[in-house]
Amino acid sequence: MAHVAGTFSGPRGVDIFWQSWLPDGAPKGVVLLVHGLGEHSGRYTNVVHRLVPEGYAVYALDHMGHGQSQGAREVIHTFEDLTEPLWQFRQQVVPRHSGVPTFLLGHSMGGLIASLHALDHAEGLSGLLLSAPAVYVGEGVSALTIAMGKSCLLSHRRWACCLFGQNLSRVTPSSSLPIQTTRWYFTRRPRPVWRQSSCGPLMAWPRDFKTCSCPCW
Repeated sequence: MAHVAGTFSGPRGVDIFWQSWLPDGAPKGVVLLVHGLGEHSGRYTNVVHRLVPEGYAVYALDHMGHGQSQGAREVIHTFEDLTEPLWQFRQQVVPRHSGVPTFLLGHSMGGLIASLHALDHAEGLSGLLLSAPAVYVGEGVSALTIAMGKSCLLSHRRWACCLFGQNLSRVTPSSSLPIQTTRWYFTRRPRPVWRQSSCGPLMAWPRDFKTCSCPCW
């Protein structure tokens, strides 16, 4: 297995970090891995060690403000800051392995990004694989909360969100909304195992995932 890493210039001139894991021979397919909120591409070594021995080349990037990519941690000005780098990345990767199928694998927020990418750029994609994609608003979420989320996705000043909507993110782009949960709700794995894979300098679980600085898009 060969590991290659690099960067390319993304939106706003931000350097986007990417890495790949390649099989020893010619790959029979390419998997573009899209990680979720607060994490980074390096967390998916379990996927890498499953797919690469089967002959697949795995490529992944760190979203803007995540992992080893530049940008304020988890501050996203527009959703295109997440979707556009994936399209740039795919355009760089596919020519390296012409003639083999290309798959998208997205987890959580990465599942949403991958879904939008597949809708906009379906041509040339052989498959879309989604793991707990963030594409559905669960039961018990009020219409007001959904409306607030559409106008200003994550802001801790809820009253201001109602009053100023999208303009708030332009004034206070790093404000955040408390999330009434903890990261322990996101896995069935034992805490020591989860902690080992979920901590470290490249992870961005702000205040134990009780807040998140991703303003509106």
